[in-house]
Amino acid sequence: MSDQPRNRLFDFLSTPFRAAGDCRRTTVRHRSSVDARLSWVARGQVHTIEARILDIGRDGAGLLAEQAPPWGARVRLHLVGGEASTWVDGEVLGVEPKKRGGRRVRLLFSDACPTVFLRAAVLSLPAPNAVAVAAETY
Repeated sequence: MSDQPRNRLFDFLSTPFRAAGDCRRTTVRHRSSVDARLSWVARGQVHTIEARILDIGRDGAGLLAEQAPPWGARVRLHLVGGEASTWVDGEVLGVEPKKRGGRRVRLLFSDACPTVFLRAAVLSLPAPNAVAVAAETY
């Protein structure tokens, strides 16, 4: 080893670029392209929209949707074709317009995303089936 101190400026400048969300993220996000439904309550009415999951992790997800819930709204995420009871609760952290139309919706989950849900979204399975997954693991 050399006795020279590390050049921290060089280390900083040579570090690969990371997207803004990746810099603050504490868990890994995985790419996905699964269709989902996003629901929330506003003014006493339940609103449900179709969306596509772009990325998902234990703590949150990024979605693409034509319409979007308001910032800070409490939402529920459900995979299309999934069991009626398989919902993940979360909060809208941000909504950003996309160049080609639609909006990117950033979610923070209230609790860690269940493995069954995460596996279905990442592997692009049609829906999480808790019974089938439980049978595979035993």
